[in-house]
Amino acid sequence: MNLTGADNYRMLEAKGAGNYVGCFLNVDNLCGGWYGEGDDMIFVDGDAFPPRYHGTGTEEVFGGGACPDRAYCGPYTGFHMVSNPDWSGKQSMYRFHVLDPVCFHERIEVGVEHGHANDLANDYSSTAFWYQHEPHAEFPPLPAAKERLPRFPEEFWRAYELWTGAHRLRTERGWPEGMSAGDRQSARAAQTRFLEAFFAGKWEEAQAAAEGLKTMVDAAARGGTR
Repeated sequence: MNLTGADNYRMLEAKGAGNYVGCFLNVDNLCGGWYGEGDDMIFVDGDAFPPRYHGTGTEEVFGGGACPDRAYCGPYTGFHMVSNPDWSGKQSMYRFHVLDPVCFHERIEVGVEHGHANDLANDYSSTAFWYQHEPHAEFPPLPAAKERLPRFPEEFWRAYELWTGAHRLRTERGWPEGMSAGDRQSARAAQTRFLEAFFAGKWEEAQAAAEGLKTMVDAAARGGTR
């Protein structure tokens, strides 16, 4: 159980007086399966647990009850990016508190569990919007660029390394002379399969396509170069 909110993904921490008006939340679903059972929690003016606002699941915050598996956009809520019907890969959603601003007088903390009681380890990023009177708390330093890169599972790196190896050989030698027209067509199809799977976050499919491409290019390269 999560009875403090301490390990929630935090979208906003502000001190002073103002109102929270919304956010974009991005989830790169590395764990697979439904990711959105995390409750939203908004602590206002030093709330102890439970917070002033305590939701029942991530999808409800953004207007998408019952595990939305396709993109949609409304005036104030929406899931404008849903990569796959099985919820794998990248998701992006928004909620604007235009008609229901969340006011605070001293401080506010806006967060959401990553999975039920924070039992998942997906990659989250967000942008929060709020108004407040001056003075405001000093913003924390921006992490180095390397620390802001997306997290990727091991399957990503295996697929990426296979692809770069095959692509490097293909770039250096062109399509090897030992590759027939039919093999070149198969290699181009493998490239297409890799790119489609890779950018959809389907790492195992991408890895299989990259392995097939590398095998074809390696075999042709042993038979001749151009």
